[in-house]
Amino acid sequence: MKARLLATVLIMLMAVSVIAVVPGGAQAAVGDLVLASSTSGGAAALSTCDDPVISANGRYVVFTSNSTNLPGANGPLQIYRKDLSTGAIALVSATSAGAAGDNFSGYPAISDDGRYIAFESYASNFPNGSGMWQVYRKDMVTGELLLVSKEPDGTPGDAGSEHASMSVDGRYVAFKSPASNFPDWNGQTQIYRKDLSTGALVMASKTAAGVVGDSYCNYPSLSPEGRYVAFVSFSQNFAGPQGHEQIYRKDLSSGTLVLASSTDTGGVGSSASGGPSLSSGGRYLVFHSASANFPHTNGQVQIYRKEFQSAALEIVSSNTAGVEGSTSSHDPDPMNGPVTRSVSADGRYVVFNSSAPEFPGYNSMSPVSQVYRKDMSTGVLELVSCTAGGEPGSEGSGPGSTGPEAISSGGRFVAFKSDSDNFPKDNGQFQIYRKEMATENSTWYLAEGTTEWGFSTYITIENPNPSACSAKVDYMPTGLANKSETVTLPALSQTTLTNDHLVQVIGSQADFSTKVTCLEGKSIAVDRTMEWTGPGAGSPEAHSSIGVAAPDTTWYMPEGSTKWGFECWLCIQNPNASKATCQVTYMIEGEGPQTFTKEVEANKRDTFNMRDDIGDKDASIEVSSNIPVIPERSMYRNNRREGHESIGTTETATSYYLAEGTTNYGFTTYVCVQNPNDADVQVNITYMTEAGPVPHPQNPVPMGANSRKTIRVNDFLQNADFSTRVDCSSPIIAERAMYWYGGPDNAEACHDSIGMAEPYYKFYLPDGQTSGGRETYICVQNPAAGDGPVRITYLEAGGDAAVVFEDTIPGNSRKTYNMADKGIDGRASVLVESRHGVRKYMVERAMYWNSRGAGTATIGGYSDVFE
Repeated sequence: MKARLLATVLIMLMAVSVIAVVPGGAQAAVGDLVLASSTSGGAAALSTCDDPVISANGRYVVFTSNSTNLPGANGPLQIYRKDLSTGAIALVSATSAGAAGDNFSGYPAISDDGRYIAFESYASNFPNGSGMWQVYRKDMVTGELLLVSKEPDGTPGDAGSEHASMSVDGRYVAFKSPASNFPDWNGQTQIYRKDLSTGALVMASKTAAGVVGDSYCNYPSLSPEGRYVAFVSFSQNFAGPQGHEQIYRKDLSSGTLVLASSTDTGGVGSSASGGPSLSSGGRYLVFHSASANFPHTNGQVQIYRKEFQSAALEIVSSNTAGVEGSTSSHDPDPMNGPVTRSVSADGRYVVFNSSAPEFPGYNSMSPVSQVYRKDMSTGVLELVSCTAGGEPGSEGSGPGSTGPEAISSGGRFVAFKSDSDNFPKDNGQFQIYRKEMATENSTWYLAEGTTEWGFSTYITIENPNPSACSAKVDYMPTGLANKSETVTLPALSQTTLTNDHLVQVIGSQADFSTKVTCLEGKSIAVDRTMEWTGPGAGSPEAHSSIGVAAPDTTWYMPEGSTKWGFECWLCIQNPNASKATCQVTYMIEGEGPQTFTKEVEANKRDTFNMRDDIGDKDASIEVSSNIPVIPERSMYRNNRREGHESIGTTETATSYYLAEGTTNYGFTTYVCVQNPNDADVQVNITYMTEAGPVPHPQNPVPMGANSRKTIRVNDFLQNADFSTRVDCSSPIIAERAMYWYGGPDNAEACHDSIGMAEPYYKFYLPDGQTSGGRETYICVQNPAAGDGPVRITYLEAGGDAAVVFEDTIPGNSRKTYNMADKGIDGRASVLVESRHGVRKYMVERAMYWNSRGAGTATIGGYSDVFE
């Protein structure tokens, strides 16, 4: 039998959120442009509005104005929150008792759920208002106004504090201040982060060795989870001073301070850089610069995205064809205030403004600034500042007209400022608008698949949309002509392409890859399951994988073994038109790493036996390629009686989450941690049981550089269902494998899943079945301290009425849901959603059949948009 690696990979971003239609509110639909700076009755503000920020689901838009027809108007600028669901508008810059600030307030930041708003104010009737700027946080639920710019004992800063940037949960706020009573002050304006849970105040603008910046630091951008702070500084005692402002990223967990405004090879920007905005986990930084040594430079200010894992620096301000703008582009320009969030949480979408003639919407008769959104995965540049019908704004939009734009966490919504007279309710004043953009992930790739060698494959497609759509399925069989078909996907449904169907369409048994595209451009989710029966085995086995949204140049797979009777196969797909050269590094448990070069021809897939490279070892795998590829790893043992596979991940992170895990019911669970760093690390593991969190008794667990560590959880935690969280001061990766005995032969079976670097608001799991002796379980992990409401929807085959229910997941715990408990008798896809964005979750699906002689597990596609 031919040695095989089964399946392919990845993670998707999907947004299928709907904002309800209510009197005075706005209904969300792709392309919609709605006025946000309006009264509760819908009348536009009577004077200039500015500085918009937006909640994750696009429901709330916050802005500044001194318009006399808005609540609390008393002359100076106030801050307002518009609810685009209800139409209500609320004064933010008010005391806890509701009195409007008696002086200027500005530059807001908003939490993902819209509850908390941080801002700066000169108001004397605010807490500790004393004739200087202070930073505050408003709770829109309780009304509480809290002073942020203060010492842990409550003493306010003795000099002005400004430019608030807040974490998405409202816990952390970064700001600048020259206050002499703040930590490590040296006479310069420095960057601080306030923890509003503990009260701690720490300086961000210093090196790991404690060297404080010797010149001003400004414009902080806090990563969504609050660990990293990016900022601008002229300090000459930081890395890379060139007589220009540079951008730095501070890791407030490890203490590391790194130069961010640099080339791929570390070259310092030759000109000033500014406008920093960080993605989740601090992985991506967006900023602007005219540095001559940066890519696509032409003497104009361009927008760039820095990726810290590979150090890659990419231009953002280019059109879909890759041509950079011939006039300057700007992210939210910090010349008049701090930077609003210009990059989506995952780093995929970036917003900026430009009047470049190479960009869509340019009008040579009236070359005004327009707002754009760049998709860094596809390269597509889209016009944001346009009517619902696509007509560009007739006047300037964005900072070219002195105001910023801001993007929601999931990239779906953009808030911006414009005085265009062809926009809704124009009255000659600058207004704030919300544009809804498409974030559909409508194309999926399944690199692995076979109906030969005794394998059976089926493909499952989930349509989570409230309307039917169609999908083109392209099959690329080895040695045969490509084939394609179009299938109809009913609304809110699951569709399965069976093994017999695949053989019929392809024309014979074959190895094949698959591409699935929604022809209407809507979000769908696709996964693939492969089954086989090993020689002499008394039960079939199987494994499954979510599809691939995009290839990448660096991948990690923590699990891997050729010991203990295992086969371990690494499959690398090259979807490009040129040969891929890959460096495969095995991070061997108890030994040092070993690296091998592998070449994969254009539009081909190759499979590599780990034993041929390193012999019998336990090892994690890193694949680095000169061009984007898709790797995956599968393992078999006991003459292929059992086997599992793992999708890879492109993300290292300081926290990793694994939703499934149990030491009950005869299961044995292993957690594999990969350390891809060149230095030793220590990891802390927490088991989140239904009774609450249980720390691993041997924390912290030491790990050598470029190594892997395996934890047999049964040795430390007995008879418990649990999720796992792995934390480390340096970025790592985690994966989980589970083994059990089942089937008519009572033989060992197994499944496996990669972890995820962060939780999300919404998950999509295409496969699921309760008929034919199959069991389907949904594991939902809540890694936050507080309880979280969740809604689960089962989408049945054929699009019958969806089954919907809600529950609450206690903090730092997990719950498991049996699909059969809700009366599902057949096949169904799964949708798991956070209610109102209260909590983010990690979700997996496990399936068993043939008396648990076979089983699979996988994460699903995900989205950071919620209702």
